[in-house]
Amino acid sequence: MPHSFQDIKITGLIPGQCYTVEHPVVRVCFQLSSPPVVGWSFMFTHHWQAMQYAGKCRAGMEGDVLWIECDPAEVAERHLPLLRRTVEQTNTSFWDTIQSRAEASRHRQELDQQTRAKLDQLAATIDLRPPDSSV
Repeated sequence: MPHSFQDIKITGLIPGQCYTVEHPVVRVCFQLSSPPVVGWSFMFTHHWQAMQYAGKCRAGMEGDVLWIECDPAEVAERHLPLLRRTVEQTNTSFWDTIQSRAEASRHRQELDQQTRAKLDQLAATIDLRPPDSSV
């Protein structure tokens, strides 16, 4: 069964949702190409936390909005490329998870079919008549 997930991308800045946290730090908000599916935001946070670079800022997700708290002057050259890389890593991890779940589901179905076949064979060969009590 094909999954309907499509890679998520950063598609633009949302100026109306940005606000000053503590000067000069601003929560800079980015629109994503689609709302993240269940689990994607958690994976993004995990990948972002694992990323190491000098001057790394807090980043997170709220609905279909990706945010980072930093000096806006540093966004374009310093943080946005790393946010994009993290989004790409998250997409890759999410696809891997989809594939793993599909493989596990196929494996469970195969085991279920094997078990049903064994039970059908058992049912055909087992004698379940009540024992003869006249002996």
